[in-house]
Amino acid sequence: YTTTQLAVLSRFFPSAHFLLLGDENQAVNEGTASFAEVRDLFRRLRGSVDECALMISYRSSPEITELFCKLLDERERVQATSVQRPGTHPCIMEFADLDEYESALRDVVEKASGQEGLTALIANTRSRAKQLAKLLAGIPIQVVSENSALPTSGVVLLDVKLAKGLEFDHAIVPDVQEGAFPNEPLRRHRLYTAISRATQRVTLLANGPLSNLLR
Repeated sequence: YTTTQLAVLSRFFPSAHFLLLGDENQAVNEGTASFAEVRDLFRRLRGSVDECALMISYRSSPEITELFCKLLDERERVQATSVQRPGTHPCIMEFADLDEYESALRDVVEKASGQEGLTALIANTRSRAKQLAKLLAGIPIQVVSENSALPTSGVVLLDVKLAKGLEFDHAIVPDVQEGAFPNEPLRRHRLYTAISRATQRVTLLANGPLSNLLR
């Protein structure tokens, strides 16, 4: 929500008590209200706000949780934990050559298409997802749209906005180079969201130096 949308809801439901549940780090759209802005708005319009931080990951393995927690501020990073069993360490690959990068990406996706469980190839934007679909032509993957039903196995291709709120056995996140994911709030949120979709395995590929967000 934007602050304007929240103000309108507060205005038209003056007797309501509001319960807002969410993860500020998954704010992948421009203009989304920060938690600080939400607190300030409701304190001004309603007088008081109670807040409870839920810092336990029930989705991802400890290894994946540790990886996406690198994208949190220090206070949240210390508090966040996973209750899942230890699993597979994240696979992170950097390539200096574009051809090597694209070849490795095809290999990773093709291998995933033959494995058990559901794998998601998560692009930063919808336009990048379309480019990846062309690059991976010939590999059995399903391009997901807003009205698509997810299969139970195989590989699906979607952008991070569609991936938000979903979970997958394996997440493949391409283009995690510094140029695509600089230290900027919206990009950090999108990278956090993509990585945290994975429950058991995550693979990151960078076409160039890895983003400093993950170092």
